[in-house]
Amino acid sequence: MVLLLQNYTLELSGTLAPGDVYVIANASAVAEILAEADITATVTYFNGDDALALRCMNPDTIIDVIGEIGNDPGSGWAVAGVDNATVDKTLIRKPTVTTGNTDWAAQQGTDADDSEWIVMPRRHS
Repeated sequence: MVLLLQNYTLELSGTLAPGDVYVIANASAVAEILAEADITATVTYFNGDDALALRCMNPDTIIDVIGEIGNDPGSGWAVAGVDNATVDKTLIRKPTVTTGNTDWAAQQGTDADDSEWIVMPRRHS
């Protein structure tokens, strides 16, 4: 698997068990975040308004996205009716979502009920 961020690619490998999480932390994050990280990377230019894609390399297929690839939402993407929810917030995929989804409009929803995500306040400063 490869995580694609505009102008950045991070190769991933392994298996993620159901209900588990994989935390990618910026190398300059606070100690509390780094302690939870599965991997660290220097991603200094990501500010919440870039699309992310999870891509399987064989076959070459995008299997999940956050945001719309090639589009700039301005400050950040709205999620579950929360403006700029991809900026300084924690997004948690609802446990009822069991597969990737490349339809960002369907994922983000218009409110907390029809979104695939739970928007939480920023966890650490």
